[in-house]
Amino acid sequence: MHQETLAKIRNHLSELFHKDGKIFVLIDNLDKSWKKNNKLAIQSEWILGLLSVTEKIVKDLSSFRVKGQQKRIDFHLTIFLRSDIFRYILDWAREADKVEYTNLLHLGDREVLFRIIEQRFVELSNDQPLPENLWNKYIIRTVDEVPVKDYIYDKLVPRPRDMIYLLKNALENAISRGHIIIDEEDLKLAFSNYSAWVVTSMMVENGITLDQLKEFLYKLVGEPQIIDREILYLVMSDMNLSQSEENLDKLLDKLIEHLSTLSIIGKEVSKDDFEFEYAFDSKDIINAKSKKLGSNRYKIHNALVPYLNLNS
Repeated sequence: MHQETLAKIRNHLSELFHKDGKIFVLIDNLDKSWKKNNKLAIQSEWILGLLSVTEKIVKDLSSFRVKGQQKRIDFHLTIFLRSDIFRYILDWAREADKVEYTNLLHLGDREVLFRIIEQRFVELSNDQPLPENLWNKYIIRTVDEVPVKDYIYDKLVPRPRDMIYLLKNALENAISRGHIIIDEEDLKLAFSNYSAWVVTSMMVENGITLDQLKEFLYKLVGEPQIIDREILYLVMSDMNLSQSEENLDKLLDKLIEHLSTLSIIGKEVSKDDFEFEYAFDSKDIINAKSKKLGSNRYKIHNALVPYLNLNS
């Protein structure tokens, strides 16, 4: 690649830029083929390889000689990657601490998530300024006497795709019912549909098999939303996954960490306060707080309540 492909690129750049210039390259949509049956190990190695040569590519294309003339270009290369995928591929890195990254969207940042939706309204309005009462104009103000933004944020795994899915579904419900705004019932139905969607999106082969994860979740149907280790142990025992209690206990520890990574369950970090691993680098601090509390209680995410018919 460095001997042939980059050499051709340098020649093209020399023709485009007779003087110093700037180039910004954005690489996105690497998650399009990231599905449970698509050889995640191979994809992880490929993406990790891409990350490892990024600095070299930038250096090669920022300063080079063409026909004896030194060329300098302000060259930037940015790779957008979902945090859950990045967390997965770091397990394949020999020196994970040397992989440079910037967390562009802090999951759980409420203001940023709602701004994504508001910006979509702006684009759909041909960049025309929108009234300050945007939410009051298109969406009901409260749901069950809870401010609508609080209701939405409390139900979601705080990711852009989740926010977009829920509100898009709510909009479709309103249109099909002939409503002039998105009302309570539109949002509640959207939440129910979202709950089924988010369970499907969480079904990732990583640590346990897909069938085992499905079976585990189905055995939680009708359970309280806040569960303890004893309930999890009984569910695991009923699944006949291990021949001995010792192996079952180790498997349970592994499953708890896996469910936490997927944000299916949150760990208790203070009395009746549960934290979810939304950020890929939050695991250690959450585990430390939970261990210090000495808690064996977990909360199943609000997003799963309708689908699993949990008692909240």
